[in-house]
Parts: sequence; C-alpha cells; structure tokens
Amino acid sequence: MVIFGNVLSNLSKPIISFSPSWIYVLGLKSSECFGNNLRSCSCDELFECNPDMAYKTVRLDKILESLGFFIGSFLAFFFLFINWSYTLIIFISIIPGFIAILLIAIMKSDDVNFKSLKDLVETESKKKKNIHLQKHFLFIFILEFASIDALFLALRAIHFVPGDIVLLIPLFFLSSNFIYLIFSNYTRKLEFLKEQKIFIIIGLSILILVYLLLIFPFEFSLPYVILIIIVFLAYGLFKALIIPISTNLINNVNLKTNAGKKFNSRLFIIGVAAFTKSVIFGLVYYLFSFSAIFLISLIIAIASLVFIGAIKVSSED
Repeated sequence: MVIFGNVLSNLSKPIISFSPSWIYVLGLKSSECFGNNLRSCSCDELFECNPDMAYKTVRLDKILESLGFFIGSFLAFFFLFINWSYTLIIFISIIPGFIAILLIAIMKSDDVNFKSLKDLVETESKKKKNIHLQKHFLFIFILEFASIDALFLALRAIHFVPGDIVLLIPLFFLSSNFIYLIFSNYTRKLEFLKEQKIFIIIGLSILILVYLLLIFPFEFSLPYVILIIIVFLAYGLFKALIIPISTNLINNVNLKTNAGKKFNSRLFIIGVAAFTKSVIFGLVYYLFSFSAIFLISLIIAIASLVFIGAIKVSSED
C-alpha cells in the first residue's frame, strides 16, 4: 500500500506540468493527494502496530518530512533563480519520488512480531478509560476551521513583491518550514489536553496576528517585503504549535479508546466540512479580494480562540 500510494502520487504530480486547464490540474492534484494519504495512513498504521518503535519512528518520519519541505523550498528558489520554467520544475519532481519508491521496493523487511492494532487499542483503552472524546473532537474541529491553507499566503505574497523577484516566495516558505522544523519537535511531545490547550491558544493568537497583517492593501516597498517575511515566520510558528498537537489529538483518541467506526465517521465529517470551507474560501478570494478572505479568517480565528479558552480541561483529559 505504501508503494502504491507513492506511485499514484508521483505519476500524477509531473503530468500537472502539461495540463491545459485548471480542471485537469484539479483532477491530477486530487489523485496526488489521494496517493499521499494512502501512503501516510499505511505508514502510520504500521508504526502504531509496534508500540516499541512507534514513537521514535513516527517522530523521525515527521522530522524528515519537515526537512523535505525545507530542502524542496530551497530547490524551488534555485531553479527559478536559474530561469527554469514552472513546467520543467514540476516535471522533475518525479525524480525524488521514484527514488523513494525504488528504495522501498528493494528494502528487505525484518521479521517483526507486530501486535494487531485492535489488540493495541484494547490494551491502551484499559489503561485510560476516562478520556473525554467530545473535547478532543471539538479541539480537532476548531483547529481545522481556524487554519488557512498556505496557498492563500502564497497568493497574498505576490502582492508584497514585484513580479521580477517573485522567485523569493519559495524562500519565504523555506523560512516558514525552518521555524516549523525547529519548534514542532517540542510540541509533538505534548500528550495531555491541558498543556496542549495552552499552546493552541498561543498558536491561534499568532494566527490572528498573521491575518491582521494580511488584510490591508499597500504599495510595493522594502518594509512590506520584510513584513511578508515576518508573516511567513509567524505562520511557520503557528504550524509548529498546532499541527503536531492536532495529530496527537487524533492519535490519542484512536489509540486510547475503542472508538471504531464512530471515530472514523466523525473525522470524515470534519474532513468534508473542511473541504467545503476551502472551496468557499477559494470562491470568496476569486469573487472579491484577499481582504475579504482574511477578514473572514480573522473572525473565525477569534471565535475559535474564545471557544478554546472557554473549554474547561482537567489533568485527566
């Protein structure tokens, strides 16, 4: 399943460079995302089936993934700097993907006596039965809706820099991913909802600041270039505080309770709602302006901060 997910993802990605319209791009990008998630879910389930290797392996996996974002941003900047076309840059992305597929295919698997995920769930659920599912799902739902896709930051960054230096935008992402790589290692270790709530509040406060800085129009100037760099750094810190915690919330519910289909159905509903939100945000951005989308996002983030602050959390959560 890991190999199949990688193949599907890496076959879809380079074909995007030859797509004649956004409809083809949408279909191919959907295939790529499906492959990525198929690969990730298979890897995560493999890690979770062996409690002895799960923590260190998942942590290493996330660190290397963040490092990949960092290196990828730098390569994107470098290729744009030497005047490579967007088509060529997207097409050569097939190379590292199939190197990974080749390594996975030829790698010999060790004979490990894995515990089944069902047994692991039952064992963990006996250790801690009083976990509050409603609070965990509420936190996951709020974090999903308060966040905004980095694509909107890239679109907004175009207004901060002249067209002849648009190649700087990958460097902005590089700085954001660097901050994420550094600080996410700490928040990934947080296990209890009480301490996670503190960092969620800090992260949402940073996100509110980001939205405030992106609402208003301006003219090109050096101070505004510096401002967009600050925005990307702050966004990277927000991701470092929120994404690992959101992942931990999902894993805690999955492993510490026997949630089963009810758990998966709730996550599915959150996913569909988040997808709908992204479509609506895209239409608002297209029909109105960046000010409208970031104003709406600001209101949602403030409301999310109030809701999170109002939720009472004990040391048992």
